[in-house]
Amino acid sequence: ADTEVRHRATADGVFDVMAQTDFAGWQLAPGANTPVETFILQVGSNPHAQLDRWAEIVAARLQPRQWPVAPLGWLGWSWVDAYNVEQCEEVVLRNCAAINRRLAGFGLDYVWVSIANLPGGHPGAWTGWNTNNFPSGPEKLVQQLRELGFKLGLWCGPFWVSADLKEEMAELEGAFLRNPDGSLLVSLDHWRYGDAALLPVEQRPPLYALDPTHPKALAFLERAFTANRELGVRYYMIDFLYAGAGNLNRPGPLPGADHAPLHNPQIVPGPEAFQTALQVIRAAAGPDTYLLASTGPTLHTVTVADGIRTGNDFGEGRSIAKDSFFYPATSVINSSSFWTGCLPALRNQAAAHYTHRRLYINDSGNVLTVDQPLPLSDARINATIHAMCGGPTMLGDDVDRMANSRLALIKKTLPRAPEAASAVDLFDAPAPDHPKIFHRHVEQEWGSYEVVAVYNFTPEPLHLPVVLSRLGLTAETDYLVWEFWDERYIGRVQNHLDAFVPPGTVKVYRLVRD
Repeated sequence: ADTEVRHRATADGVFDVMAQTDFAGWQLAPGANTPVETFILQVGSNPHAQLDRWAEIVAARLQPRQWPVAPLGWLGWSWVDAYNVEQCEEVVLRNCAAINRRLAGFGLDYVWVSIANLPGGHPGAWTGWNTNNFPSGPEKLVQQLRELGFKLGLWCGPFWVSADLKEEMAELEGAFLRNPDGSLLVSLDHWRYGDAALLPVEQRPPLYALDPTHPKALAFLERAFTANRELGVRYYMIDFLYAGAGNLNRPGPLPGADHAPLHNPQIVPGPEAFQTALQVIRAAAGPDTYLLASTGPTLHTVTVADGIRTGNDFGEGRSIAKDSFFYPATSVINSSSFWTGCLPALRNQAAAHYTHRRLYINDSGNVLTVDQPLPLSDARINATIHAMCGGPTMLGDDVDRMANSRLALIKKTLPRAPEAASAVDLFDAPAPDHPKIFHRHVEQEWGSYEVVAVYNFTPEPLHLPVVLSRLGLTAETDYLVWEFWDERYIGRVQNHLDAFVPPGTVKVYRLVRD
């Protein structure tokens, strides 16, 4: 069930704490009982350790899935318009061949196709195929990708169905969420991608949300994910999960929207109903399919999803549809603080650190885009965020055509270490400020060292002392420092490292005991 924990600090350092569980109108049968949430209160002076300990407790109880290696693959589209200028299938196969030629041995296994495979680009047409974008058909595409050493990945908003899909709407009659007055609940007022992007705004179809407890909805999801598994799909981004995660008293498919009671009254609205549908998806997709969850609850996907998008559409690029203002995955240049920029991605990487590889893989980097027209300093920041994230990467560049100098930036982020860097100053720089110092300890058979990244998103130079004891190092010991991007030996330091970072850049330091 949904839980709320509230706390209030008094002037003398005493905290009032209140915790409650909300069953959202669900009724306990006479004579029956149900387990409730476990409440654990930690008190201490090390918030990093407290967060880590909480995640360890949860992981020990739930035993979540552990995907062994962070997936690497290609999404593309940042500098290619495969809808209006080039042809999707040709772009995909051209880039897969280029990866084998230019990035061989770096472990890129997946190709993520987003929306382009859907007939008309309509959510809900999960077993259909867009022959305009991929004329060879799904079986042929999967075969060609397999021959090139890749697995097909797809985008799916599993709870969404476009009003333009007449057959699906008829099949799922009665299986949609409804408003309290009985009318269909609109989860998104108009869909603006695919064929809908060519229509006037007022003619674009709305999207409806499936009831996650309805047998029709569950059968529909099971059939779709089973069919795509048999086809060869082994990667999913399951998106806009908020559409199936609401309940009577909480923000549902739309913020602040209530919906009528769910079909199955024995299932608690909210997390239990949400997990009911996710478990169907998990079983149908298969244990060897990577599930990346996005745009919905994070912690409520534990034991089902392999990875969680902990941030926005950082690094992606798509063509902008007319009258749509902005596609969330449109590349934005020279604006690091924009909501799809590198600064929000870094904040999310810092704040979610404690869940990484305990509850799921944190996907804080999303898509790595480094080619021109990105300035070199921005490309280095993007590469550093990915290299230090410990999580997956999808490449956003046209690998076939990008310059060797920018391709080299991608190589510097691989192979991907599993550990995520920790934001040393996370609790020293609350919003509107942000953490700037990220640290990762590296242990190899031949020795150990520290990697420290210091980011500066301001228009002014940054001088920031990095206290070595906060990295777990001995204050009185000498350490030798090398700066990665400038390839410069800084010298010997003790007690602290003076980081000098020019505006809009990142410095990456390697420290080793003398």
